[in-house]
Amino acid sequence: MPRDPLFPILLADNLPALKEGLEGGAYSVNDRTSSGATLLHRAAVLGAVRIVRHLVDLDVAVDTRDKNGASALQHAAGEGRLAIVKILVRAGANPSLQDRFGDTAIHRAILGKHRQARKVVAFLVEHGANLDLPNEHGTTDRDWMTWKSKYTDLLDSPSTKLPPYARAGTQTAAIAGRPEEPGGAKTTDGPALLEHPNGDHESAVDAMSDGITRLRKHPRRADWISIEAQGQGSRPDSIRCTAIRLRENQLDLRPHSVDMVAALKRARLGSVKVLKVDGGFVSFTACTPRQVARLLDAIFRGQLGVRPHDGEDDYAVGMEW
Repeated sequence: MPRDPLFPILLADNLPALKEGLEGGAYSVNDRTSSGATLLHRAAVLGAVRIVRHLVDLDVAVDTRDKNGASALQHAAGEGRLAIVKILVRAGANPSLQDRFGDTAIHRAILGKHRQARKVVAFLVEHGANLDLPNEHGTTDRDWMTWKSKYTDLLDSPSTKLPPYARAGTQTAAIAGRPEEPGGAKTTDGPALLEHPNGDHESAVDAMSDGITRLRKHPRRADWISIEAQGQGSRPDSIRCTAIRLRENQLDLRPHSVDMVAALKRARLGSVKVLKVDGGFVSFTACTPRQVARLLDAIFRGQLGVRPHDGEDDYAVGMEW
């Protein structure tokens, strides 16, 4: 069987090399292997996140099937590629699509037994996957999740297992308090200025910088808005949520105990003289959006205990009224 010439590029997630080859005509996004796998299929299998995001930006058909009737989403789920699953679903991939054997992305994720399998299943459940489609043996995803004890709780209340950014069609965010403490939900009344991770930003800092840039141009920029951060709690199966209020040029840190000297040092902003602290309010009139984002990141990570979930590169952030 001939070796896929794109294998080293996809394995390394070498987007510049891919772009060069596509632009030079060496290969096409529509090329297929003997198994019917498209470029998107192969990138999904190998975990090439940047390349998958680029292909989605090129509007490739995300539900194209290979010769076994499987989509890129199904392959990504089977390999436990959580970041790619998120990108594909948010680009419109069908979480309920069945291959020629009747198996779905959830079925493949459970059988794949990869480290991220549970998070993949939880994400697909939350995004409307139909759990009652039988495969060729008459087995549904609900059956599989019932038999596998690590998935049964997702059948009862999946929304409590996922962060706000992962909820389909969300226009509001929930701040549930620490997982160890009771806390009521807080909803907001306007469209989000940012949601991350959603495939649009490389990091939480990039996302917050973009959100603050847009906030400064927004008609409601003088109104207080909440920027929420969510990551892993004190245990791998827990969630840590917290929020800071801000407006165009000011943070409200009053609900939190923040060591600003430590935060500024962590954010590499010790030499910035334009920050003013007064009774829990921090003014940053002359700071760039990225400087403010770095300060927020330093506070969330270093002061408020927000960190990425095991196996993920970053924590989630959202900003909305």
